[in-house]
Amino acid sequence: MKVFVDLDQVLIDWSAPAAEEINKFLADHQHADLSWMNKERQERVRHIAYLVVEELGRDFVMPEDMNKRYKPDQIVQDSVLPELAYAILANHFKWWINLPWTPWGRHLWRMCKGLVPPEDLFILSAPMKKMGAGLGSIAGKNLWVLKELNAETNLILEGQKDKYAMKNHGPHLLIDDTLSTIDKWQGRGGIGYHVKSGEIPNFDVIKRIIKEGLKKS
Repeated sequence: MKVFVDLDQVLIDWSAPAAEEINKFLADHQHADLSWMNKERQERVRHIAYLVVEELGRDFVMPEDMNKRYKPDQIVQDSVLPELAYAILANHFKWWINLPWTPWGRHLWRMCKGLVPPEDLFILSAPMKKMGAGLGSIAGKNLWVLKELNAETNLILEGQKDKYAMKNHGPHLLIDDTLSTIDKWQGRGGIGYHVKSGEIPNFDVIKRIIKEGLKKS
């Protein structure tokens, strides 16, 4: 059995830094530097800022807003916050590099490393690739792994995670915070552990799943 661990909200604390970065933009979005975008796109993003304030009923974003509106299984259908997040963060590779660990991230990774052979342990994370963007998130996540872990870490950046559920002698385990991703993974025959928003993962359960899976493989 192989073990695949997500980055965002599993190893990396994503929502609080995302809210902080978006709030910087909301505070002065009329004068923010958007020079890497064409004029039409700049106007759209500045307009989205007004819509986000209108949607939330306040001129700032909280981490809880990111958790409720960003993940596909929790998204508010008419929310414009995800589009603003993509516009600000998708190509901001320096922001990705400096994201902090979740409070439990280091312990979870050390536990997995202690149980799983290096060739069977992977980080599996989806890059921000909507709206033609995302190169910054790809470079940033690569550099985060290089900085925080090491060059030998197996890193896969892929939005369609479920294709790895059974690949090469599955079923394999995915530890992820997005319930729809877990459902798709299990639908392909894999084993999923859902990290719920704001809750510490149950390390004993994860350890048992890994040990039982390794015995069968």
